[in-house]
Amino acid sequence: MGRFSRGARVSNQQAAPDRNTRERVLRSAISLFAANGFNATGIRDLAAEAKLTTSALYHYMSNKDDLLVEIMLSTIVPLSEAARRILDEVEDPAEALCAIVEHHVWVHASDRLATLVADTELRSLTGGRGTFSASVDHYEEVPGHIADKVIEAHRKEEAAA
Repeated sequence: MGRFSRGARVSNQQAAPDRNTRERVLRSAISLFAANGFNATGIRDLAAEAKLTTSALYHYMSNKDDLLVEIMLSTIVPLSEAARRILDEVEDPAEALCAIVEHHVWVHASDRLATLVADTELRSLTGGRGTFSASVDHYEEVPGHIADKVIEAHRKEEAAA
């Protein structure tokens, strides 16, 4: 093995602890934002909850606002993608709507704190509001598409009659 392949292995070994720490920072932020609110959670609180120094915390996040955007996008983007997939794959509008509602409830139940933060902290969002709002708009368009499918199916039935 050459000199460079050993170096790659070392960096792969270092990547796992960084990912674990990054995940711990995200989970700590979710927990504190859900319990205290975004504005009432300080950087020192976040660092203490993540078991990091304040300066080390900045290695894993650029600022608190970006962390909030990341948390919010981590809930709405998968919801939106799943809703679009369901809409594309399920022909019957009633079945599609049921599947989307079931998925929405399942996501909110399985990651209750992250979805609570995403659902309640929009008012605190400064940077990234446009990105998150666009994702929410995209998700909220889905019921309109289902209604369009219902109308189209109804028109086809009327034309066939």
